Amino acid sequence: MLFRSNFDNISSVANYGNDIYYSSYSKGLYNYSTGEIINHLSENSLLVPLPNDEVNISDIFFYNNKLWMINYGSKTPLLTYEKDNSWSYYELKNNKVIYPIKFKFNKNFIWILLEKNKGGGIIIYDIETNQVYNLSKENGKLNTNNVNDIDVDNLGNVWIATDEGLIYYSS
Repeated sequence: MLFRSNFDNISSVANYGNDIYYSSYSKGLYNYSTGEIINHLSENSLLVPLPNDEVNISDIFFYNNKLWMINYGSKTPLLTYEKDNSWSYYELKNNKVIYPIKFKFNKNFIWILLEKNKGGGIIIYDIETNQVYNLSKENGKLNTNNVNDIDVDNLGNVWIATDEGLIYYSS
């Protein structure tokens, strides 16, 4: 089936129950099953638009009966959405707008990759304790803030690709 819609610039896709959700770099979320676009104007929404009024959802993932997402260009970018139209945000202990571009789940930790042209580095959020850990060149946890990619292998090890080489964190 060919997908046609004015919902474009797709960044990610996730299966949530019987529904398929798409995220967009400019239009928020789209529930393919219902045809509903969810953005900053939607009921109860915690999504924050960019100054040009676009809603950038860089990545989405279904975990623990919630649709998790990162809202690029927000002070509270880590959000969850539930089918009953309830939203939650998760405090990342930052006092400025941040620009997350990707995240990976590893057990109860969310590894959040930040836009390298806007400070870069990685934020780790512990779902169980709400603790936040920052990885950066400044605190000696990264060799550079220019992080290009992140992945988790089958053993739970985290691999970080940077402009200056590969970094490995064992599980």
